[in-house]
Amino acid sequence: MLNIAQLPDFTFIDSKGQSETLRLCEAGNEIARRQQLMMAMAAPGAVVGLLHQSGPALVLDWLAALAAGFKPLMMQYPTKKQSFQYWSESVSNTMALAEVSLLLVDTHCGGLLENSSVSTLCIPDPGIDHQTAAPIEVIEQFSILQLSSGTTGHRKAMEFTSQNLHKHVHDYNEDLRLMPESDVIVSWLPLYHDMGYVACFVMPLLLKIPVVMMDPMIWVANPVMLFDAIENHHGTICYMPNFGYEIMSKATPRNLPSMKRWVSCSEPVSPETCRKFVAHLNIPETLISPCYAMAENIFAVALGRGISTLKIGATEVISCGPTISGVKIKLVDGEVYVKSPTSLINYVGTSDIRDEDGYYPTGDLGVMQSGQVYITGRKGDLLIQAGKKFMLSDIDLAVNRLDPSIKGRSAAIQIPDPRLGTQKACILVEDSRFFQKSNGKELAEGIKDILGLEQVEVRHVPPRFLTKTSSGKFNRKKCAQHWLQVEQARAQASAENGGDATEELRKTFPSVDWDLPCVEVLDSLSITVLRLIISDANIAFHREWSLNRYVQALGKEGKTRDDDHSQQEFRIVSLADSGVIKSITEAHLEELSRRLGLRVTFEHVCLPPSPIILSDLIFQEYFMPRANSEHFSVINRHLNKLRNASVIVVDDTAELFYPPTQVYTVLSHNFERDAKADLVTTRWQRYPENHHLLPLTIASGCDIPFNHYNNTQSLLSEYLNTPIFRICQIPEFSEFTGDWDYKIETGKETLRGDLSVDPDVFVDHIESLLKRQGQSVRRFPISQRNQLDVVDLAHYCSHYASKESIDKLISTYSRFCIVGKTASAPYIRKKIELENKSYIYAPSYAPEVIGPLKDQFDCALSVGAMGGFKVDVPIAGIMRTGSRWNTLNLSDPNLANLKYSETAGASPPSGSDWFYDFKPERRATLSKVKVARENRNDYTRELKVKRELEKKMRDEAKAVNQLKRAARLAK
Repeated sequence: MLNIAQLPDFTFIDSKGQSETLRLCEAGNEIARRQQLMMAMAAPGAVVGLLHQSGPALVLDWLAALAAGFKPLMMQYPTKKQSFQYWSESVSNTMALAEVSLLLVDTHCGGLLENSSVSTLCIPDPGIDHQTAAPIEVIEQFSILQLSSGTTGHRKAMEFTSQNLHKHVHDYNEDLRLMPESDVIVSWLPLYHDMGYVACFVMPLLLKIPVVMMDPMIWVANPVMLFDAIENHHGTICYMPNFGYEIMSKATPRNLPSMKRWVSCSEPVSPETCRKFVAHLNIPETLISPCYAMAENIFAVALGRGISTLKIGATEVISCGPTISGVKIKLVDGEVYVKSPTSLINYVGTSDIRDEDGYYPTGDLGVMQSGQVYITGRKGDLLIQAGKKFMLSDIDLAVNRLDPSIKGRSAAIQIPDPRLGTQKACILVEDSRFFQKSNGKELAEGIKDILGLEQVEVRHVPPRFLTKTSSGKFNRKKCAQHWLQVEQARAQASAENGGDATEELRKTFPSVDWDLPCVEVLDSLSITVLRLIISDANIAFHREWSLNRYVQALGKEGKTRDDDHSQQEFRIVSLADSGVIKSITEAHLEELSRRLGLRVTFEHVCLPPSPIILSDLIFQEYFMPRANSEHFSVINRHLNKLRNASVIVVDDTAELFYPPTQVYTVLSHNFERDAKADLVTTRWQRYPENHHLLPLTIASGCDIPFNHYNNTQSLLSEYLNTPIFRICQIPEFSEFTGDWDYKIETGKETLRGDLSVDPDVFVDHIESLLKRQGQSVRRFPISQRNQLDVVDLAHYCSHYASKESIDKLISTYSRFCIVGKTASAPYIRKKIELENKSYIYAPSYAPEVIGPLKDQFDCALSVGAMGGFKVDVPIAGIMRTGSRWNTLNLSDPNLANLKYSETAGASPPSGSDWFYDFKPERRATLSKVKVARENRNDYTRELKVKRELEKKMRDEAKAVNQLKRAARLAK
């Protein structure tokens, strides 16, 4: 039973160190208000999940759920430290196993779970005029659910009654001896894990002990705030896992005389860490309490006092003390089995897990000596190699001793060795320079020497690769699974063709005659689409071919790639602005082929700048294998062009000039989709075609410092093992491009003011590069593709739309025509659907395209289409159209004057869940590009005047010649 008037205070510390106290003894009315809102959405006895950050709303929702007769289940809150994909799968698994009927969420989780099959409820704070409900005074008998740690897989739910909770808390407190008048618990632990949930929430509620709490992410950002909270609120007891003590051992030490006990629990307790912490704070060892606990026993199993150790093999193991009152332990083949009056009988939805004596297996290995419990590791962490037994946790410790700098970034896993029919140890180490690391062999040899392992591998992986449980432990099972998926994908990569082009042809052209020449059945736009599809599959375009003929060629291309290696070619892939390389012709490629003795192909591909591409390439190799989604097919095809390049060409126009004014979507290494990605607009380049279906974050180009591009290009070259040829022409960037390969001094000017390369000089440079690189340059089986392919968009266009302006526009009209690609600004479609309004899509706002659709919409929204067409319908350029107008034919001047595309300085800050290693320099970047753009605009205006004058002189000369000719004819 919980008597509301006797409940303790909960004080919450925010990120600025400010405190807010929730007086639960006065919260009866608010608990009742929340109870009524919940009861309208679920029946008594239902399981309700809670997804909140640590704060007053979480505590009040939990108590209201109990008052409503529900069974509350604290569920893991998403963080940037954990893969969104893993979190989403875990939440879905929990909801299914626990049969969750309702989710009580904050606004953040409400947005993430908007498509959930389970109803969500986000209860707002009470308004001034809210109706006051009769206060809740007492909560009688109740049940709660909590989750297992999830170390060996997804977390499992278990149910405990209020009688169970009272009994366990009473037994545990016989050792702790907490008193309401003299004790204060201070905690940063999440309430979705048993240590935070029971020891720092349920137990103090039952014992009436005040709690001072901060959200885990606040502590992570500023660990010393824990010492501040203890000092300011006279804390007496604090619970942390071992890594917490490691972190606090680096914080500025503090004299904390009020502290009675520091409990270390929920992960293996390191004697070394305990000694370090004791020395750091200059406190007695007796203040350290190693604890052995698990959710299956509600919480505590054994509790120690001080640092007492036992040498087991080569490992020093700390004592977790004797068992608490009522708990019994036995060992079965080294595994710890537990029985107590409150221990688990079965997980929700499963059968009895106990043996015939009523003990349940913990999965932990340990020994008992002199009544003390010593935990040596996890049963699932036992590696047997050539008949010898090794603990993966011991391998972790050996790694940390050999290289302390990687502590917390490495995990030992076991993977099959098919050659020997046994298991081998593999250490995965996260590192931002993972593909540059060469110390794996040295580390492996050191581990062999320390532990006597015969086989061990060290593999460096990118940040965020390793999966952690809700308690911060590495999920070895998931880590091993993900690594094996990477290796399997690599093994299959040579046989993969990056997608099925034949199937794409069928989907794209379902209603035309496949036997007639394409030029007879397809319009110019469809011909362009066809050329892009077959170009992706290395097939040349032939005007007289039918679609069936292309299908036949696709089959032959597959055979050529797999079987015929007698002929080879060099492949140049250009990411440069197409205006810079437009002077290159097939004749120049033929000349280069003659000089090199191998066929040379050249393909222009429209992709984002190198920082985005490097991150996406890493995602493709290390994260995409765990997704198994067809939505990545377009991205795969384009990234594989880079992986299959002999040389990559970049230039300062596409790399430096355009990016600062653009916002890019980049694949999220956490598998999370940032809502801001839905506001990114793109044109008709192929690469982002499925971006509305993918996990994305954003990267504002103005956040990327110019001096970072050289570093990224070097990393990209090293990562792909492919040389990068760099072309520059913009004087304002010379301090960053001074050592680039080819500076265009003169060349054919375009109206935009760009200079094209001198193709003969370009050929000389590429010849020199390839001969200098020698055999290290990759060669590929000769393909059937065009020798020169410059079909894709000139450069990558990607802007950021104004949400506020779009919302005003959608609120005004009822029917819409979205002009552009489906992947461009999907927020618009979602917002229209949310408002229960209608929309259609069109590829262009050209009169012949949009005219026949006039009766189906009231306003057109251009999200990527371009053209200087005469438009007579209401239209807003959500993405800049390239024309002078922002809007046309809008009757409301307030709408006509809105900005629908954000300027560079107003673009949102970049996300963090992608691969980058720079500090944003927005102001410096914008300042530099502003000068370059102003000079470019001045040059373009001068060039335009010059061209117009030249045209006028030609027209006048032509008119004079016509008059002279007419005079001659008259004679």
